[in-house]
Amino acid sequence: MNFDNLTTALLIIAPTFIVAGGMYMLIKNMLERDYRLKLLDARRLIQKDMLPLKLQAVERMVVFLERIQPENILFRILQPGMNVRDLQVDLLAAIRQEYEHNVSQQVYVSVQSWSLITKAKHNCNSKSCRRFFGQDRKGNCAESNYFATFISRQQFCRGGNFITQE
Repeated sequence: MNFDNLTTALLIIAPTFIVAGGMYMLIKNMLERDYRLKLLDARRLIQKDMLPLKLQAVERMVVFLERIQPENILFRILQPGMNVRDLQVDLLAAIRQEYEHNVSQQVYVSVQSWSLITKAKHNCNSKSCRRFFGQDRKGNCAESNYFATFISRQQFCRGGNFITQE
């Protein structure tokens, strides 16, 4: 009799546990799937909003790299009667100003890209002194042949006296 009651109880309780376990697994899988779908939708919305910002940041970085080229920046800062030292100071200040104007774009570009952009800025700073101005024996910048050739071309194109030496 005891055995019959136990068997009957197991026959009633076992299917209940099996059904409850199955329902638990089913509901758990449905909730996980809904969570993954909502997460995927949120990522899509973020990407949809971020892609134009990332593209704009890349465009601005390309413009920045183009603008800090010494050949391009000289057209903006070169003034009649400017001496070599003032030109060098203005050149380095213009490069720094361009960098500071675009520093917020590092949020939208990769770490590697930003590192390369920073290196390009530092290279441009150091090369602008050596390439355009050369260095005298004391390590000071002085007018180089490359710079004089560049300026004479600009004088020919624009017609004027742009550089004076101290």
